[in-house]
Amino acid sequence: MNGNNQAVQKKNGEISFPEKENNTDPASIEGSQRRMLSDAAKGTILCLLSDIIFSFSYFFVRWLTTYGSDMIHRDWTFCFKEAITTAGTLPIFLYCWMKGKCAPPPLRITCLIILAAFFCEFVGVRAHIFAFEKIGMMLGNPLIRTFTILGTAFIGMIFLKEKIGWLKSITIIILICAVFTLAFSQSTGGGQKFELTDTFMLGLGMALVTGCGYALYTILLRFVLRKAKADGTATGQESKPIPISFIVSVVCGFGAVVGGICLYMDRGWEGFISYPGKEGSWIGIPGACWLFVGLAGGLNVICFFLKNLALRYATASKVAVFSVVQILLATILGILFFKENFNATVFIGLAMIVLGIVLASKTK
Repeated sequence: MNGNNQAVQKKNGEISFPEKENNTDPASIEGSQRRMLSDAAKGTILCLLSDIIFSFSYFFVRWLTTYGSDMIHRDWTFCFKEAITTAGTLPIFLYCWMKGKCAPPPLRITCLIILAAFFCEFVGVRAHIFAFEKIGMMLGNPLIRTFTILGTAFIGMIFLKEKIGWLKSITIIILICAVFTLAFSQSTGGGQKFELTDTFMLGLGMALVTGCGYALYTILLRFVLRKAKADGTATGQESKPIPISFIVSVVCGFGAVVGGICLYMDRGWEGFISYPGKEGSWIGIPGACWLFVGLAGGLNVICFFLKNLALRYATASKVAVFSVVQILLATILGILFFKENFNATVFIGLAMIVLGIVLASKTK
């Protein structure tokens, strides 16, 4: 055997193998760090994009609940928005499944996704639309995001063992201060005075329910994605990610069914294509409403894909923190299109949100 290429050494009648050298090559370490940074950057970019698109999706929902409130039932918006999203994602999953590129996850994982859908769609989205009707977009979104951020951070810390470091803690505190500044900004500067009326308290309660629903949805999906990866590692097999198209189809399909049942119970079959007019007559739903619910559903396809993909690269609490991007855009859209109040307090709140987003981008 050639001494230079010797793989096995014989010493004192025993066969021994040479020890592997410790790879402390600086270039290898630097490359590994770059890959870690790349995952963090992917999570940040996906969070930003998904929340920007979510903002415009809910802009169309807000239009329907504001200008179409006399015609459009909240469950009509809910049902058709989620149905359009499902129609955009289910064919993608079925096509990939038929081509052998993906497969449905195990039954226990599917059940957890359905449970997440319950918290997102039945609890979260329905209460979200209801909160918009009672307290508006500019007040509703900040409160919902506050409850979502807090709920996700603490539940994730308890059940997912996700650490909340000093930077993330400071970020959360800044963002909560920002959203509360925005939430009550209209009570200053001659804007609308908020009073503790039954409507206001009902809207506040719906915002709390919505935030808790979204928090539990985020935690469950993060757990599902981590569990699928851990199962693959434990069995020694290559971990196959759960198809995002499957997750979105299950979640939004669940929402479409729930919304459809609620709409039928309130208005019957006529409520799907018309609304009640005077003297018991039924009037066809205007084309503008169909257009806006179609746009909301189409944008939902994109943002749900990006949001669920972000959960592969970012912690649940980071994904929740980045949802304040929706507040930033919702405030601007509310001022431009819905004539909601703008004053110095709003400007301070927006500046704090920008600061929070910058800090959030530096967290894991």
